[in-house]
Amino acid sequence: MNLHPRLEALVKAPHSEGGFGFDRPTIVQSRSIKTIIDGRSTFVKSQTGSGKTLAYLLPIVHRLQSLLAKPTRSDGTYALILAPTRELCSQIYDVLARLAKPFIWLVPGCISGGERRKSEKARLRKGVTMLVATPGRLLDHLKSTEAFRRDHLQFVVLDEVDRLMDMGFEKQVKDILGLLALEQPKGGQVSAHASTGKIQTTLVSATVTAAVRSLLNDNFGPHHFIDADTGEDGEMEGSLPKEEEEAQAHVSLGEVPEQLEQHVMQVTYKLKLPALSALLRQCWYDNCKVVLFVRTTATVDFLEKLFGAATWPGERSNALAAKKRTATLFGGWPLYRLHGSVQQAERLATYKAFHGTKTGLLVCSDVAARGLDLPGVNWIIQYDPPAEISDYVHRIGRTARRGEPGSSLIFLSPSEQQFLSTLELHGLQLKRLSLEATLQRAFSLNASVQALLHGKNLEASAMKLQLHLEGQVSASEELKDSALQAFRSFMRGYSAQGALKHIFQVRALHLGHVARSFALENSPATMPTEERGGDGKKRKQIRDVATKRDRELDDDATGNINTKKIPPPSKKKKKDKEGGVGVPVAIKSKKRWVASAADYI
Repeated sequence: MNLHPRLEALVKAPHSEGGFGFDRPTIVQSRSIKTIIDGRSTFVKSQTGSGKTLAYLLPIVHRLQSLLAKPTRSDGTYALILAPTRELCSQIYDVLARLAKPFIWLVPGCISGGERRKSEKARLRKGVTMLVATPGRLLDHLKSTEAFRRDHLQFVVLDEVDRLMDMGFEKQVKDILGLLALEQPKGGQVSAHASTGKIQTTLVSATVTAAVRSLLNDNFGPHHFIDADTGEDGEMEGSLPKEEEEAQAHVSLGEVPEQLEQHVMQVTYKLKLPALSALLRQCWYDNCKVVLFVRTTATVDFLEKLFGAATWPGERSNALAAKKRTATLFGGWPLYRLHGSVQQAERLATYKAFHGTKTGLLVCSDVAARGLDLPGVNWIIQYDPPAEISDYVHRIGRTARRGEPGSSLIFLSPSEQQFLSTLELHGLQLKRLSLEATLQRAFSLNASVQALLHGKNLEASAMKLQLHLEGQVSASEELKDSALQAFRSFMRGYSAQGALKHIFQVRALHLGHVARSFALENSPATMPTEERGGDGKKRKQIRDVATKRDRELDDDATGNINTKKIPPPSKKKKKDKEGGVGVPVAIKSKKRWVASAADYI
């Protein structure tokens, strides 16, 4: 790879000696490193877990250490790396710090929020050679920190650029590129070769979306395009090659590891929580490392609290285990949570703890779906469906990394089966996982539990588990409030599915069954008045309509939603003065279902 001998030795050294343990470069590394070393601005597209981070960090460190005039801290920043989340920034910084260790004059740094700006300004004033940052915090310092020197800037990297666009950073990224371009000699574009005095850019992604293509067209000049999945390699003038643009209508099989086994389980919402609990019970028994994805932050909080407080039928609670934040529902399994509203210190501690553990359960939002390297993950479970096909690909990309085996599972109700067909049209093949077999094994792991629950009718046994969990939630005001918040956020998120809203339709949901997936005995629309707040004829009307509608949506004899009875949405737009969340969609104001970004990240 024509790297400095110290860098090559570090990459090949085993993990026990502080190295990266690579015997040979990955495909994306072998195809990208030389191109970036040669000073060419590059767009790198490769599947998750393929080693993209080293593919751009190695040439940057190699180039900077080889400068005749060694960089000093007073020179300011030579390289900027942008990433969408704090966890990813922390991960990139850790890799960068290890690569820079043999070259003590190269100083890595990270600013991603979560700490005082004064502390970050002090580091920038002292000098950071290679800086990793989130867009918002970087833009803030570009505008307000006079001591932040970047007149020697040579490299700009946009990692997970598709996620940067998806998470609403598009304007901030364009503002950053605009400020950096104005600072270049003669106001040059931020895209040309570093050898000409301008900035060399590298864009990295596992998928290429319309927003990414727009960013390329509007802000960048010629780039060398490398697709490690298809083998494509060539120049592009500010946009993707025509063949690649056409290919982006589908997600190719090359974008998911071949050794990844993908599964789907068809289950009604009323049995969704027992099905999840049964599967996680098996994973705990097998000492697995599991990442559980849900759509909203409130659902993350609820499931983490439920798993950490509830007990499996026939087992006693362990107060000591509960204090240690373990899943008492699964025998004291290590339990973690991660989403964008968690305090920064806790987020970093959670990421590092789960990164280092060999077994445990991480309940998280899509903040963990992009770029994070979580070694040894055995299962990716999607309790809630993703908003986009690309989100599905990125979620399952947290397992089966670097050639290791891995499995994934997504839960889909009978009314959501069209999503499976959509995945298959994009070249993603999923095997069906049997609900009955999952319940059978979970109930047979413990003799006393088997005697308590297991019988000829597994669905009846699953309902016993459901009722057991509902009882524990109803007995705790904290759990009940958390479940209600999760239900609310789920309903908002389900109505904001974007391009997949033709599949995930709120009017196809059985509200009572959805409530049971959050261990609620009743849907909020049919709860006693004192549990919701407010009273009067309007509440009774809401309750009557919801009850009638849920009866019409009840499962038929085959367990499938009777979609022929789904009522069309009403044109009524009544305001809900009391603000109850359980108002049926048929009479609820559309504004009530608008989701905010805080629900998801």
